Amino acid sequence: METMPGVPAGAQGIPLRVLVAEDDDFNAELVLQLLRRRGHHPHSVATGNDVLARLDSQQFDLLLLDLHMPGLDGFQVIERIRARERASAGHLPVIALTARSRSEDRDRCLAAGMDGFLAKPIDGNALWAEIERVALPDSWVDSRVLLAACGRDAEILEALKNAVRDYLPGALARVEEAFRRGDALALREAAHRLVGMVATVSSSARSAASAVEDAAADGAPAQAAPALEELRNVIGSILAGISGVTLRRLKALVDRGVQVSAENGAPARPSRVERGSAQGVVLADERRTAAHDCPQPSPHGSEPAR
Repeated sequence: METMPGVPAGAQGIPLRVLVAEDDDFNAELVLQLLRRRGHHPHSVATGNDVLARLDSQQFDLLLLDLHMPGLDGFQVIERIRARERASAGHLPVIALTARSRSEDRDRCLAAGMDGFLAKPIDGNALWAEIERVALPDSWVDSRVLLAACGRDAEILEALKNAVRDYLPGALARVEEAFRRGDALALREAAHRLVGMVATVSSSARSAASAVEDAAADGAPAQAAPALEELRNVIGSILAGISGVTLRRLKALVDRGVQVSAENGAPARPSRVERGSAQGVVLADERRTAAHDCPQPSPHGSEPAR
């Protein structure tokens, strides 16, 4: 079997539990072998009904879903999966597998709720790229900080994720509005609240929000434009990827980070952001103004001092 150069580091370093739904034995075995070679833990099923049954009994980080299977086809399967998730607030990354590669086929898959699309025959490099894109947290996530903030508790992590989805768009909108008006005082306050909100999730978002706050504090809100653009991009990544963050994946990222630090001869140590925010939750500042609406995700810690 051919070697697959250029595999993304994340795809190599984080083992995923992958369910492969493929009724062709040859194609299924090929994908299973590719996944095993990269340290993932694949399982295979051959029908749409078996996909749903296996998801009822086991947890997976990724589903590779053939569109044409006996019984329920791929579109019927994804419809049922996403319907379940609307009640549970979860999200299973799903990559469609099909012999058809037209742009309209891809569009139909994405519109149906799939996260990625691969044409057969499966190309190894394309497979790794899609896995990296849809099933692994992006660089915006501070896994160690977020893991500490939720106390390694899956329910608290879900509450944090829900809080991010509920409150982060509005917080960014307040920053945008203050910037548009050129109101330095309002921009400073809105950016300051945003710093506290994202501190347990993303240091890159925290840095960008801090730069906006600093520009406003200097009485030069117009100079915040580059940092605000960066903030928009990072928050877009957060909102797009937060649903796919799981406790298991955070632990895997932390373990991988410790291993890399040890290999480089430097002991892993908590960041300043982690030390300052691990005792709190994402929305410490926001709860002061919306206590009746905001979830209370962490009974384990107190709010960080401001």
